[in-house]
Amino acid sequence: MSFKVREAHWQVLHEEMDKNAVLATGKFVGPKRRENYKKLWDEAAKKLNSLGYGVKNTDKWQKTWIDYKISLKNEGSKFEKKVLDKQEGVYPMTDIYLN
Repeated sequence: MSFKVREAHWQVLHEEMDKNAVLATGKFVGPKRRENYKKLWDEAAKKLNSLGYGVKNTDKWQKTWIDYKISLKNEGSKFEKKVLDKQEGVYPMTDIYLN
């Protein structure tokens, strides 16, 4: 059964990502990278599920994080497009223009 991710969940997720930046990016290195990645996500899922609002397995929490990152990137792209649309005809100075 799915449930709405609450502010407390986001807070815990952000704390875990701040604590383990490689968890946020998924760019683990070393011979036991998969085991370490899974272990950190299992620990994060345990903390998130202990909040008492519902239970998701580790894969669902990973999907929640990935979807969140995608939404942030999309918002950033929309913002960038708005800024560029307002600056129609204005281009940054490059080495070509300066020489």
